[in-house]
Amino acid sequence: MMGKINLNGVIYELTTKCNLQCKYCYNHWKKHTDCIEEVEKYNPKKALKRWVSMANTNSFTFTGGEPTIVFEELLDCLMYVKAKNKKVTLITNATLLTKVQLDLLIELKVDLFEITINSYNKVIHDTINGMNGSFEKSVSAIEYLISKKCKVVVPIVITKYNVENITKTLEYIYNLGVREIMINRYNIGGNGCNSYDQVLPEMGKLKEAFEKCNDFVESNNIVLYSLVCTPICVLNPDDYNNIKFSHCKCDDKNRYYTLSRNGDIRFCNHSPEVLGNIFDNKVKDILDNGKIDEWKGTEPEFCNKCIKKEVCQFGCRAASQQIGYGLTHEDPIVQIYEAKPII
Repeated sequence: MMGKINLNGVIYELTTKCNLQCKYCYNHWKKHTDCIEEVEKYNPKKALKRWVSMANTNSFTFTGGEPTIVFEELLDCLMYVKAKNKKVTLITNATLLTKVQLDLLIELKVDLFEITINSYNKVIHDTINGMNGSFEKSVSAIEYLISKKCKVVVPIVITKYNVENITKTLEYIYNLGVREIMINRYNIGGNGCNSYDQVLPEMGKLKEAFEKCNDFVESNNIVLYSLVCTPICVLNPDDYNNIKFSHCKCDDKNRYYTLSRNGDIRFCNHSPEVLGNIFDNKVKDILDNGKIDEWKGTEPEFCNKCIKKEVCQFGCRAASQQIGYGLTHEDPIVQIYEAKPII
């Protein structure tokens, strides 16, 4: 179709509902819950079809909330994009999935399942996730998917609850048969904006945990990613050569924008800022409306002289937005940890 924009992928927030109460959850609506009911009134497939009519997208990541809460809607959307031979990632806590439902997802050829395990210790995991029994359910789903030769990536969010025993958690996940793990630092957002001190580990312990993760790769056939955009003055990738770090990019074509079921487009799934709505304007026009240029052109004063700023891209700017600082302020983790720019 003429006028379509080419984009690598999109993160589709299928629902704002979730059955867990994760202490680290960054969903912006956890801070302002008044918008949830209004968003849920919209038909998610309608927004999905609208997106496809305006954007050539290779990959779709389905998330939430917890997307399996609305399992029938999830199946409908998956069938729609899979019929178009698109790649699909499903981010789920997997605590609600039966084997019958897992088999349906496998039959639909979901390309990647992303299921978080935050500790080898079920008490710690359940404490972080806010639901007793969540550990066994998530682990059971991972074991079943691995037995069916599905690709599973397991994230670990490092908090003060699990930072001390990160190696044991890596070993546990590795022994499940998982060969790709995300090691993510806690990114401030959602209801954590006002209580981050209850979740955030000390900076020294965070660095020590990443050192242990880096060492783990040396003796194990595994790939470790750190995909939460972290300021280099907090975690320098040069110190952890075995971990693949990611930093925020303003490249219109290669980044994954976030789509809500009501048609809102946001810069990413951490950012609360709505760039536009696909029921009001074309995707291409929304991405050309000047707000992206503001992301590209606004530089926090703290980062002005830092020699790593072009790579770092100021950490997670969405966290600054969520906490109320805006784009002119560096990632709040910098201030909390009293980090210094690299000059």
